[in-house]
Amino acid sequence: MPRTNLKIALVSSATEFGDSERVLWTLGTGLISRGHHVLWVCGETSQLFQQVETHGFSACPLPDPTMNPSAMLRLRRACVVQGVQVMLANDSQARTWGSIALVGKLGVKRIQYKHNLKPPYSNVPYHWLLDRLVCVSDSVRNVCLANGIAESKLATIEIGLEMPQLERWKERLWACEFLGIPQKTPLFCWIGKTDSQEGCGTENLVQLIEAANHLRWHLPKFCVVVTCSSPQASQMQRLAIKFALHDHFRFVGYEAPERWICASDVLIQQETRAGYSIAAIEAQRMGTKIVTLVENGHRQPIDATASHHSTQWQCTQDDPSSLANSMAQAAVTQERFGTSGLHALPNARSRFAPNRMVQDFEVLFCKALGIPQARQTNSMEGQLEGMISRRAG
Repeated sequence: MPRTNLKIALVSSATEFGDSERVLWTLGTGLISRGHHVLWVCGETSQLFQQVETHGFSACPLPDPTMNPSAMLRLRRACVVQGVQVMLANDSQARTWGSIALVGKLGVKRIQYKHNLKPPYSNVPYHWLLDRLVCVSDSVRNVCLANGIAESKLATIEIGLEMPQLERWKERLWACEFLGIPQKTPLFCWIGKTDSQEGCGTENLVQLIEAANHLRWHLPKFCVVVTCSSPQASQMQRLAIKFALHDHFRFVGYEAPERWICASDVLIQQETRAGYSIAAIEAQRMGTKIVTLVENGHRQPIDATASHHSTQWQCTQDDPSSLANSMAQAAVTQERFGTSGLHALPNARSRFAPNRMVQDFEVLFCKALGIPQARQTNSMEGQLEGMISRRAG
């Protein structure tokens, strides 16, 4: 069967390079490496466009942050000239841009990748402006079904991300030297957010400090690293001092969170409205155990192993003692580097592999267009890995 090369427009309205844009970038570079033509449609001042321009990819830059008739006409013309067959919108605003711009172009399949658990205000746009809605997890799919979106419109494709090239023992040495603690000290990390994102999660951080107050009766020596650049971090630091926990807490700013995840025994994360957690996925793929603060049970479990080895603990928000117990259990389970987590590594690395996500989208695109599925060769696999490695570098 001859190889089918597709012409795809990837549309994003985001100005910053957040988690969903990171996923879109991985998908786009993967499609390019497999021989497909990708047209990047994004704001001319966005960080994504800067990435696209740096690497010399085909792009259609649009005004930020809103569209106007002339911009939509520019988008329509670009898609016609490039012979676009599939438009994939990475957010709801991009869906509106692309779908309205392509009105009448019935041959172009319009697809959206939904990353969050936010219920739609109306199911009308999903029925009239889209051919398919791709959900990032079963939890997102269930939210869509519960809000009246037809099951025939839905598909589920989990994200894929390139694994950071980190070695646990090296990162552990680095972290302990940076913190000035012995290597056998149980190390927890909390991945916060930057100022421009959702903040540091102040309420949950207060619970974490209260839990640490309980935890020191179980673990006399431990350290919690908080990566956060929010102004609330200084307030939390003062609160830790008030509880005489200054030796157990370190606020390090939002830099190199993946290194702290790799170096730590346990990742503590708060539940968000996202359909996935990049930090939790990286923790699974690095063998780091996870404790999750659950508010309403919306998040889909990230645990990728089907074995009896537990790599995750869940506890209710606003219950510091429950959090302390979960932290203590996670810290002492198996060996300090998380032997239980290592059993999940092969499944997690396969489940969240970039080439798996790219191939799933490729199958979806071909099925939507009613054409033979593209076939990946070994040489293309090598190009994919090489390209993503170069992008990361």
